[in-house]
Amino acid sequence: MCDTGSISKITIPIERDNIDQGGAFMRRMALIFWLNLFCLALGVCAFAMEPVMDEDKDSGYLFSDSSQGEKEDQLALETYGEKADSFQTAVSESLSTSADWLDSFFREDRIEIEENKTSLRLAFSSYFEEDNTYDLGIRARFKLILPGFEEKLHLFLTSDLDEAAVDPLALKGVVDKGDEQDLNLSLRYFFRNARKRNFSFRVGLRFNDITPVFYGGPRYSLYKKMDPWMFRFTEKVSCYSDYGWRSRSDFAFERYLADRFFFRTNFSGTWFQSDHGFFYSMNNSLYQTVDEDRAFVYEINTNFQTYPCNELSSLVMGIKYRTRIWREWLFFEVTPQLSFQNQYDFDPITGITFAIEGIFGKDALISAKP
Repeated sequence: MCDTGSISKITIPIERDNIDQGGAFMRRMALIFWLNLFCLALGVCAFAMEPVMDEDKDSGYLFSDSSQGEKEDQLALETYGEKADSFQTAVSESLSTSADWLDSFFREDRIEIEENKTSLRLAFSSYFEEDNTYDLGIRARFKLILPGFEEKLHLFLTSDLDEAAVDPLALKGVVDKGDEQDLNLSLRYFFRNARKRNFSFRVGLRFNDITPVFYGGPRYSLYKKMDPWMFRFTEKVSCYSDYGWRSRSDFAFERYLADRFFFRTNFSGTWFQSDHGFFYSMNNSLYQTVDEDRAFVYEINTNFQTYPCNELSSLVMGIKYRTRIWREWLFFEVTPQLSFQNQYDFDPITGITFAIEGIFGKDALISAKP
């Protein structure tokens, strides 16, 4: 057990306190066990999809006594190799399209930042927990590609930062009841805006109190195919005039599994100048597309921190369902979830989020089918 340094008055016998600590420890171990079991099952499923190569199938072609036969066999192998290369290229492009379609459909941060399209995004969400607490949220993001800069200068006007939440313990997919609705105005210049490599720098102002907060910093992303997997690395460094700098690194591995399933695992780590320790997480997502208008995401997210000691801070399991309603640019989303947090002794907390989102802009959504 980790001593968090908090001071409280003990009013129960020592024996009962030991029992409570033992129960909390067993619950924590059970959570970690089920987490590892889930990740292991996903890994087994992914590798089970690998094609099995029969090494002995064509072994007879490699040892021919006839020189003419060797030439013919070599020519046949080269022909088959060219066809295999063409097939591999087609499959790789198809997988890239599927990943881009999913990120566009769910409006992931990567698409919001890197795409060269003017767009307006409005989202109305409500979050409810089991203890009758709720929160209503309105999020807006306007992106303008400024003319005369070869599509390299983008203007953002948002009600939140165009990156992960500043709060190191913020849970993905949950309306943060303590979040403040800031107004952010920023400019991002792309020195390189290609699929394989992307490098940009942004400066901006955040308005919440009377005194605006100035911030800025670079962002770099790298994309590489490692068949059948795809690898994505992202590094973001930002400096804020109110609480200092922060640095976040993301390592994502993703691949197509079978039929309509797509798997993605992301490892991230964040340093904060104003906070002690290092915050890191592992997020696993399994996407299931029903058709071009409906999709599911099955997620399990774990968050850790190293201060005052290395420990699990929270675990969240959820299912997100997103569908188009009425029009192609209008979406409805529902996300039931079950969370366990260290600050509440890992007692289960159920919650559900409802959201309606509109995407405005010419060609703002990737229309390719998964």
